[in-house]
Amino acid sequence: AAIVKLQGVDVVVSAMKRHVAVPAVRTNGCEVLAYLAREEAHQPLIATAEGIEAVVAVMQAAARDPTARQYACRILAYVSSNSARQAQIAAAGGIEALIGAMLAHPKKAALQHSAIAALSNLAASNPAIQAQIAEHNGIELVLAAMLGHRRDMAVQENGCGALSDLAQENLLNATRITEKGGVEVAVNCIREVSSKLGVVENGLQALGDIGRRNPKAQARMNELGTGELAIAMMQKYATRPRVQQHCCSVISAVVSSEGVKAELNHALRRAVAAAMRAFPANPEVQSRGCEAFSSFTKKAGGEVEALDDGVAELVVQAMHGHPKKISLLLHGCQALANMTATDLGHQTRVMAHGAAEVVAAVMCAHGGEVELMSSACLFAGNLAYNPENQKVLLDLGFREMIQGLTETHGPQGDLRLNLRALKALGNLDHTEEARDESTASKAN
Repeated sequence: AAIVKLQGVDVVVSAMKRHVAVPAVRTNGCEVLAYLAREEAHQPLIATAEGIEAVVAVMQAAARDPTARQYACRILAYVSSNSARQAQIAAAGGIEALIGAMLAHPKKAALQHSAIAALSNLAASNPAIQAQIAEHNGIELVLAAMLGHRRDMAVQENGCGALSDLAQENLLNATRITEKGGVEVAVNCIREVSSKLGVVENGLQALGDIGRRNPKAQARMNELGTGELAIAMMQKYATRPRVQQHCCSVISAVVSSEGVKAELNHALRRAVAAAMRAFPANPEVQSRGCEAFSSFTKKAGGEVEALDDGVAELVVQAMHGHPKKISLLLHGCQALANMTATDLGHQTRVMAHGAAEVVAAVMCAHGGEVELMSSACLFAGNLAYNPENQKVLLDLGFREMIQGLTETHGPQGDLRLNLRALKALGNLDHTEEARDESTASKAN
């Protein structure tokens, strides 16, 4: 703070710009900025004073100076937590500078973990930067750093975090991480340092993000015993909600693969149920738990086992308890649709827990959420297949709500939503003889 008051960030940045070729100036300047950047209040001052551009220039000029580059990577790690500054870093060539530093100094653990932290922040929820990092072989560099510094906890924790941020909602990156051995790296990391909470949390989060909608990763995770590992971590960290939520995501991926043994499948389902019962007020645990149950119930016969384990009640309770958490509601509707798809007796069991009422409330509150409404219509269509459920659905206003969706989204709207809505309306209106020719469906 004294430095900021007496001299100002702009003085330091100005000196770095004027004397970028002088090793002492650029190293000392980066050291000062790295110290200042630890404070969140100083980070916008550095960006406004063109400190980001100055730091990138230092990284380009100091190709053989690991000390200056290490400080520079640390600065970028600190200031990259803000979306506007992320764009500023990318525009200044910061991604290439970080990649270059990692390539040039693979044995410098401190530089590696700072550079990885910066890349992780830059990639978070930013598809364009995720792709840019991958194009510059950033995925391979993160994995190489983790393999090269297996005893450095900062490298392991930041590395797992970066794999998560690079794979999040990015199937291309998730597939590439899988093909480059990223699943093995994350699994081994958790096993080797299971006493380090930060590493475990980030490692599990990475596996969940890598495995989502990624059949190759799901199969590899099953082969490596990742389901058993998730159960062990849930037991070890029973009071840690972040561990529980990420384990639920891992389990969702594992059970989506083929060849999961029945005994393991049962143990995984019970582990998810235990997590949801332990943290009913935590929206992330509940959302990831519903996601896992959606995966369980999608498999043939999975809905019977889920019903026997009380899954329908847990899902309905989660939806009641977190009526604004869209991801939870989506996974919940999918799970309920799966449990009502194949058997009229299953529908009766699900209905007994108030499933129709909670889905009706969801449709009233979130009519603009297309994917959510599509799953809600699928659930309603399955229930309407049973004449005994029809009056309940009509009394709850399902016909009017579904008709409203078809009018709001129109024939040019989402095809899946329109098809499911029309099918639900048809099942609500058909005679019993006509309904026998229809079918119920699971979410996909």
